[in-house]
Amino acid sequence: MAFKCKIGLHSWNGCKCSDCEKTRDEQHDWSNDCEKCSKCGKTRDGNQEWMIKNLDIVRFRNGDLIPEVKIREDWNSMGNNGKPAWCYFDNDPSNGNQSGKIYNGHAIADPRGLAPLGYHIPTQKEFEKLIQTVKGHGNALKSIGQGIGKGSGSNESGFSAIIAGFRGNAGYFVSKGERTGFWSLTLADSSNRTSGFTIGPSPYSFWMEVDNTTDNIYINNNGFSYGFSVRCVKD
Repeated sequence: MAFKCKIGLHSWNGCKCSDCEKTRDEQHDWSNDCEKCSKCGKTRDGNQEWMIKNLDIVRFRNGDLIPEVKIREDWNSMGNNGKPAWCYFDNDPSNGNQSGKIYNGHAIADPRGLAPLGYHIPTQKEFEKLIQTVKGHGNALKSIGQGIGKGSGSNESGFSAIIAGFRGNAGYFVSKGERTGFWSLTLADSSNRTSGFTIGPSPYSFWMEVDNTTDNIYINNNGFSYGFSVRCVKD
């Protein structure tokens, strides 16, 4: 049986409400009280279940290795030549402990499948639905302790975003502690591109951004030579 909570349907399977600690077997109006499961941490956006951590894998679904690319010029070359790549922010594995890996756009679009079995890379519309669910409040997506002042995370959704920064198309690491982005699999054509910062032949895709000083959520698009974090949605 699935119960209804503020952010959608969730099969609790004996897990507890994070607000009242009641289990599904106790009479409880989940539609009014529940934000997320306090035992397993699952959250729901409508009928979609989001991972609560950034993707942190080195192989495609078929077992092929995804190249780790550290050198700035090599990152740019991989992006402009249609090749998948991943890295840690600043090439420091300790950054991966909290924020997972950064992937270029060719990795998320690769037909071998970046998302684990049973999950998929979100579309722009799925991000828009998530934004609607939290009523446009970026702080609801950020982990507690992420952001400052009016941009302080409350994590009311349980999404647990980390302000992890990203990697630019030229291979530079930027904006850790200031901004973070999550790839979508929705391509942007020449008529709806929002960024003038990407050069070269790589395709563009939409991504969702939150920052450290505002409660805003943005939908942008950039070329596949950029590197962003990845959150997957359950099929």
